[in-house]
Parts: sequence; C-alpha cells; structure tokens
Amino acid sequence: MTLKFPDAFSWGVSTSSYQIEGAVNVGGRGASTWDTFCRVPGKVFHGDTGDVACDHFHRLEEDLDVLQSLGIKVYRFSISWPRVLPTGTGQSAEHGLIFYDLLVDGLIRRGIEPVVTLYHWDLPQALQDRGGWANRQIVQWFGEYARVLARRFAGRVSMWTTINEPWVVAYLGYALGMHAPGISDTAQAAAAHHHLLLAHAAGMAAIRSAIPHAKVGIALNMSHSLPGTLYVIHRNSGFQRGDLAAYRWHGGAGYPRGTIFIKRVAGLPGGRGDGVPVTSLIDLEPGTQPAHYFAGPADTTLLLANSGGFGLMARAADMHGRNKA
Repeated sequence: MTLKFPDAFSWGVSTSSYQIEGAVNVGGRGASTWDTFCRVPGKVFHGDTGDVACDHFHRLEEDLDVLQSLGIKVYRFSISWPRVLPTGTGQSAEHGLIFYDLLVDGLIRRGIEPVVTLYHWDLPQALQDRGGWANRQIVQWFGEYARVLARRFAGRVSMWTTINEPWVVAYLGYALGMHAPGISDTAQAAAAHHHLLLAHAAGMAAIRSAIPHAKVGIALNMSHSLPGTLYVIHRNSGFQRGDLAAYRWHGGAGYPRGTIFIKRVAGLPGGRGDGVPVTSLIDLEPGTQPAHYFAGPADTTLLLANSGGFGLMARAADMHGRNKA
C-alpha cells in the first residue's frame, strides 16, 4: 500500500528558544529556570548550558536562509518568556521584542509561515522564585504574557501554540526533578499540572481577544506506548493509564478517573490553603473553549510496566534519557 500526504499538507520544522538562541545576557533578558538548572552539578549531560547553543540570536538571517533553502513552508518556534518579560511580568524588554519582530518578518519575506509557541519550558526564574507553575497566580501571569505577544504580532502571526508538552513541565520538572526547576514533590506537580491547563485557556483567550481569527492550540507529547510484559496486557492497567494521563488530561477530554491527588493542594505557594478543591467547575469553565488544533510531537516510545500513578510516569520518563541542554 502506498500512503500519500494530502496536497494541502505543509512540511515544517520546529525549535525551542533555550535550545537554539543563546545570548542569555543580551538585551536585558532575565534568567530562566533552565539557566539555573543547567548550573546544578550532575543535572545536565556534560554540564552543558544554553548560554550560546546554536547562537541563533546572532545568526538569525543565516538561519532563516537555511530554512528557505530547505523548502520549509511552516516554522514553529518558541519565544523566550524572560527575553520578553525579564521578571515574568510588568515592563517588557523592547530589545527582545525587536528580535522576534525580525524573526517573524524574516520568515514572512521568505514565504514561510510563522507559528509561535508561547512557552517551551524556559520559565522566568523570577516567577519560579514565587512558586512557578505551582502558584495559581501564574495563570494570570501567563495571560498577561500572551496578551503582550498577541498585540505585538497581530496581523503577522495567525497560528499559535500556547504550551509545549505540559506533561513534561509538570512531571519531569515538578514530580521527578529531572527537568527544570528540578523539584520532586507530587503535590506541587499536581498543582502545576492543573495550572498549566488553566494557563492554556488564559493564553487562548488573550490571543483570540487580540486576533479574533487566530488558530490557537497546544502541543502534547503523544508517545507510542508498548506493554513491557504480558501481565500488563492482561491487567490492561498501566497500558490504559499511560494514554489517559497523557491524552485525556491534556487533550481536553477531562481529568482521568482516580486522579484524587489533584483535588487539594493546601499549603502550596499561591495554592488553596483552605483546602478548597482545585478542580471546581469554575476552574474548568475557561478550558471549555475548544482549541483549533493540537500538535502531537512523537519522539519517544514508552515501555510500560504494571505500576500506577507517578510510578508509571517515572518509568516513562526514564525513556527520555539524560538531559541535554
């Protein structure tokens, strides 16, 4: 059988800001959680950092020429939150915004559609110092950040991604400590998970307010799952929960049954100290706006064992290998 992509299919590529830009101390850019995490001994392979990376910030025109020479029609890139808002909120850094102006305009001149990702893991360190994704206020902070960018690029960017792989942010960053900010706390991870989804909704609302006809979605790591043993297939436990946790929770179909740990996060920074359930109907209403699309990066195959909850996620995370900046 021969499979053929539709004629209207657009071939593209994607990158993330911290992995390619470099220039971490240029133009008033603030520190990110990955700047901090990379300097913790033993956390990143060979102690690598994104200080220079691919030096995309200084080689922008050259890199755009390479994209054009490859015949790329769509380019999804992420914006560095601390490059635009050095402390995460408040006054924006014009030097950082000008860089992204040049990037967007350069793509358009070359006939390449820009697709903006608001967040690909490089949270301003100033916000992490205030609790990061475990702090409920981040929903408002993210909405403000999205509003700054939507107003800036209105008329030039029509396709947006709010958050790249929230599962990675919540579990690898806050439950297992394998990624920035390097926290191992299941309560904070549960709060982060919920706040990421609320922030996605806040980001969609901000973009649609400035660009009514924009296409807005989210990027989810939809890994292919394989059972590690016949017992897993027989019990049908971890095999099912792997898909539910990764897809239903993030994909908008609702929280999986049995996710009791998301209910209360008393005592967390910015959390509900009175123990009021986090997943109230009021919380979930903003997320009822349907996304126009979701991206499904598929770069990992998961070998699932018969374990539940964070045990299953830990086994899945092992498949990502060691961190490389």
